[in-house]
Amino acid sequence: MLPAELIALAAAHGANLEQAFQLASAEKAKSQEITVRAFNPEVTGRSRYYRVLRPRSSTEANGKATRSYARKPMWTIAELGQASQGLAPILFDAACYHFACDLTPRARLYANLVMRARQLRSQRQWPQRIQDKHGISIGYIRHLALMVLDEDQCQPLFKLCDGVLYSIYMNCHEKTWEARLSGPYEDLRLVWLGWLQSARSHIAPRIRNQERV
Repeated sequence: MLPAELIALAAAHGANLEQAFQLASAEKAKSQEITVRAFNPEVTGRSRYYRVLRPRSSTEANGKATRSYARKPMWTIAELGQASQGLAPILFDAACYHFACDLTPRARLYANLVMRARQLRSQRQWPQRIQDKHGISIGYIRHLALMVLDEDQCQPLFKLCDGVLYSIYMNCHEKTWEARLSGPYEDLRLVWLGWLQSARSHIAPRIRNQERV
């Protein structure tokens, strides 16, 4: 889902994530620390670096700065392509999705996460089904896989309001989420994080070498 869709979904269940995001931002330090360079008057031609506090701009202070709920790209598709020789296809897809914010491989990643979730359900004795908010028995594997991908792109939203979006997303009560789904979700998320770590350890050194050339 897009950030706006997640916000709308939460709003339909009484959770104002946009307001929560603004409040969370307001709780952060009112000033930001930056590095500045200043010449040492005692030694001609020499300079030192100092950590100073930059007051927020009036736009930031009034809460009118552009809000960003989604991940920002770390590398481009071209950079990833040049540094991915020998990388497994699933790891390259994960790298493109996470590091370049490219949604093209989303369907392939989703299919692979669903497959891994089914394997984990068998290996770790996850529940076969859960009860939704109306007490109806439903499957949950596909939504669990989708949520891994959506949280990757919109992580700030999932951390708001004590993580209420998790149970809303899965259409279950918070108690059901905590007791029956939070563990399986963490298991599946660790699979995703493992893919990202493997991809990064392969790609990052190659990109650094390219930058030195």
